[in-house]
Amino acid sequence: MATPIVDSVDEEEVAYAKSSWWCLLLKRKLTLKSRTPMQKDGEGEGVDQKEPPRGFWANEVESVLSLLGLAVGLGNVWRFPWMVSRNGGGAFLIPYFFMLFFCGLPLFLMELTIGQYSGSGPGNVFEAAPLFRGLGWCVLAGAILGATYYITIISWAIYYMFSSFQKYLPWIGCKHEWNSPYCYSKDEEEMCTANNTLYLEHMCKGNTTGYFEQYLDTLNSTRISSTDEFFNRKMYNIYFDKNSISPRPMENSGLPKWDLTLTLLFTWLITYLCICKGIKSSGKVVYFTALFPYLAITGLLIVAAQLDGAGDGVKYYLQPPANASVLANHHVWVDATTQIFYSLGLSGGSVMTYASYNKYNNNILRDCLIVGIGNSLTSFYAGFPVFCILGYMAKRLNTDIKSVVKSGSALVFIVYPEVLNKLPGAQFWCFLFFLMLVSLGLDSQFGTIETLLTAILDKKPKLLPKKPLIALVICSTICVFGLSTVVQAGVYWEEMLNYYAGFATVVLALINATVYGWIYGAGNLLDHLQHMINIKFPVTLVWILLFLWKILAPLIISVILIFNFIAVSKIDYHGYVLPDWAQLFGWLTVWVPFLMVPIAAVLEYRKEVAANPYEVLTVWQRIVKLTKPSSKWIPSYLKHEQDIINPPTENGVDNADTIINSSTSYGTNRNSIDMTDITLQNSNLPV
Repeated sequence: MATPIVDSVDEEEVAYAKSSWWCLLLKRKLTLKSRTPMQKDGEGEGVDQKEPPRGFWANEVESVLSLLGLAVGLGNVWRFPWMVSRNGGGAFLIPYFFMLFFCGLPLFLMELTIGQYSGSGPGNVFEAAPLFRGLGWCVLAGAILGATYYITIISWAIYYMFSSFQKYLPWIGCKHEWNSPYCYSKDEEEMCTANNTLYLEHMCKGNTTGYFEQYLDTLNSTRISSTDEFFNRKMYNIYFDKNSISPRPMENSGLPKWDLTLTLLFTWLITYLCICKGIKSSGKVVYFTALFPYLAITGLLIVAAQLDGAGDGVKYYLQPPANASVLANHHVWVDATTQIFYSLGLSGGSVMTYASYNKYNNNILRDCLIVGIGNSLTSFYAGFPVFCILGYMAKRLNTDIKSVVKSGSALVFIVYPEVLNKLPGAQFWCFLFFLMLVSLGLDSQFGTIETLLTAILDKKPKLLPKKPLIALVICSTICVFGLSTVVQAGVYWEEMLNYYAGFATVVLALINATVYGWIYGAGNLLDHLQHMINIKFPVTLVWILLFLWKILAPLIISVILIFNFIAVSKIDYHGYVLPDWAQLFGWLTVWVPFLMVPIAAVLEYRKEVAANPYEVLTVWQRIVKLTKPSSKWIPSYLKHEQDIINPPTENGVDNADTIINSSTSYGTNRNSIDMTDITLQNSNLPV
């Protein structure tokens, strides 16, 4: 057996170690020193077998690209342009960037700090305040809900992408078997007009008199675009028959459509193959999925800029406010904050999860600025091809731009396909556009699945070697949940889940900001941040961050939440209002997960009483005790082996002082570590 290099420890060092959990670091140093150069973990008598390594990002580029891919999603393409048009064009950019710097970036930095410092996903980060451990389960419930509807949208993009491999794009024209008598094609109408005939029932008619004129007026009042019919009558089937214009009720949603089901399964297969090994596999995929959309957007911009009317669209996009009354409208500020909030993926657990795979000394302040500003600039850049196309459509339809702007799926799957058909090589541009949507969506989906995967493996580290199997179980389970979105009227379910998921996200963000800003302490987080990046902030910057974390950000979130509840309305789709039971089900998906917070708090309290039955404390004192960090709340470099930890420089933050202040100034760990249980002379100490 190897002879220990260190056989004894100075008594003063042991006494110091007894006073704080700094002894864990000392314990680790002694173990490393007691090994021979060739000795590996777990070798030697009496050495506990180490848990499998959790892993880190291969490099900082993968970390930044993964966070950027998580932030830059479908909302940058389909929600941001609608927000701009809805709120006065270029005037919207002023509150948008204001809220980015005063709300979005501070909260994003907070989540990065929590994840990187703890080295844990959302299932374990609430060791900082065990009374609120149930919030971690709420985050995971929200992740399951988000993954269910979000991947459905990705499957739509794949469905359209495959449909682009045809000589004639199937969503153009009204002479397909699924088209109704009310289908309208602008191209076909122009052909009839050129022949001095009228466009009626997909054909050119010569004369209209009497009943024929009345029939023509009826059809004109119920015109439905061919792209709309492809989405709702071909991909889905929300109508009972071709002659019906009233959508089927939600109670009669029908059976899963085989083509949509196969597309959903294919989408899940892609997701699983990219995420099966966790960040080791997804970290390589993001080199394509995070960067390809920029190439696609640039290509679309070059082509769209040449369309007639593109200049009018860009002018509308960049025009300054005609008067200050636009900025005085509170809805503009609420929309700006909401867009920032959802785009950065705050309170969804993915930001903390990705940050937990960083090395302890990774510069998250730099990453925060790159990802936060890069995400917003991407939205701004993606707006140019969008408004070039909208300007073209407005001129072609002889109307204003605001009237042709739609939000969400209507913009991406109804407006865009019609315009892309006008481009030379339409099949190629359609394929490129929908491949871009797939890339944007997959990055965000990776983050959601990785959040669930990390939460399980953090709780059961011994399952790390079985990570591919755990990932398969997660993907398969959520895929079964998602089958409700591929039935004949599955779009109702997708719209419902999408709508109500936003409420839960905002509530979670408010509670997270309160717990970490006030109960755990914003000053505590600030100490962790300075220690990790090895920079001592100026006093002014310290006060600014504390103000943003503790006051301004929670206040802004509260305002958003209030306005969201004031503006709540029943969900409708194509004029069909979802039934009351569906609305109730939507609200249950918001509030039922939050029941885990009081349940977990009660269980945590009982656990505390059982662990310390002879401790003379009142109920309130025990509750306060449970708001203090547990013994498991330690820096990631003590939790996960990191061979190189950059020592702080003379101008940086003192290592020992920072750790002591972090664990005493804002809340001492509830369970102290007793050095009497550690035999320092033993060379076989477990790490």
